[in-house]
Amino acid sequence: ALTFGHYGHELQAKFDDQGRARLIGLWDRTPWTVSQIHVDPKTGAFEGITQDGIGSLSTATDKPQIYARNMVWYTHGKGGANQYGSSLLRPMYGVHLIKREVLRFAATAHRRFSMGVPVVEWAQGLTTITPEQMRQAQEAVSAARVGETSGASLPPGATMKLVGLTGSVPDNMSMLRWLDGQMSRAALMPHMELGQNENGSSRALGTAFIDSWVLSLGAIGSSL
Repeated sequence: ALTFGHYGHELQAKFDDQGRARLIGLWDRTPWTVSQIHVDPKTGAFEGITQDGIGSLSTATDKPQIYARNMVWYTHGKGGANQYGSSLLRPMYGVHLIKREVLRFAATAHRRFSMGVPVVEWAQGLTTITPEQMRQAQEAVSAARVGETSGASLPPGATMKLVGLTGSVPDNMSMLRWLDGQMSRAALMPHMELGQNENGSSRALGTAFIDSWVLSLGAIGSSL
């Protein structure tokens, strides 16, 4: 699932003639390349990381490949010595899984029933339907296609019709909009939903939503 609640950068500095260090680089150390996060066994303090794909250092080691003093390290939802943290997207992950299911069901429904299902109806009172006529009718409706030169030949007394769904069915589009709204709220980004449906929007409402989102980002950033 969503396992990355951390992100790091490695610092690169250059010393001038007077011995002063000047920052010249801040290089990404993306979470999926980190094979080991080193912490102090007593205090839980961050000590550095080891990355994959660096020769013999790609396996677990006692000492970090990049020390904490050379890094900028951010952890969201850190508790104790847990430097892995928890992803900001984790609260919306369950809703995302449900949305994928609804999308698949909606695609199946449109593919199978959007144009109706061809069926054959036999004339009332017809009692001399042979197995061969039933076979011919079945082949005709199974091969039915729309086109400028398409057509069908049916046994006497048979009529082809397109039959659609009857009764009420789930409103997949409303469900998808609701799921999108839940994911936006989980990320404190309801402004993304404004103007996306018949509810409309307003500049004042959008400004209030964006202000709360920016404040939440600042609160998360100051806690890292």
